[in-house]
Amino acid sequence: MHVAAIVLAAGGSTRFGSPKPLERIAGEPFVARAVRIAGEAGCFPLLAVVHDAAVARAAEDAGGAVVSNPRWETGLASSIAAGVASAEADPEVEAALILACDQVAVTARDLRNLRSAFDPSLLAAAAGYGDGAFGIPAIFVREAFPALRALQGDAGAKSLLVAHRDRVRFVEMPNAAFDVDRPEDSI
Repeated sequence: MHVAAIVLAAGGSTRFGSPKPLERIAGEPFVARAVRIAGEAGCFPLLAVVHDAAVARAAEDAGGAVVSNPRWETGLASSIAAGVASAEADPEVEAALILACDQVAVTARDLRNLRSAFDPSLLAAAAGYGDGAFGIPAIFVREAFPALRALQGDAGAKSLLVAHRDRVRFVEMPNAAFDVDRPEDSI
């Protein structure tokens, strides 16, 4: 199954104070790490949604294809829509895995487990959950792409997971509960 990876790396990093996708963990920029682990999990194409040229270079250096989001200031939904539109343009893509570059505790193994749990004949999505919360990383079937493109504002894909909860497989993923919001956050 062809599962595209959509790495969200176009936020404003307002709480962080500098471009968060370029922050490093083990010497690797967040965005490059997210692209790399998605590739290690068997996703292709590897799409990084960005608005910054330096972030685009870091994503490309890791093997990602850059999807520019000139509407990034309108909120998270515009980045999801841009990534999904790019994935949808490839007729071989059957599903898309959405992950945020700042989910630095998520591993390639976590993403492989999510892919293993995903069955497009039975499910609309598979989503990670940890600490009682669920959301991305999540894999959505191609049939969900129009609904993902229609999201507005700073809303993510969680509303779709809630709306189709009976067709979502939730995969235990404690690492998904952590993301980096401020420089003092660490794993």
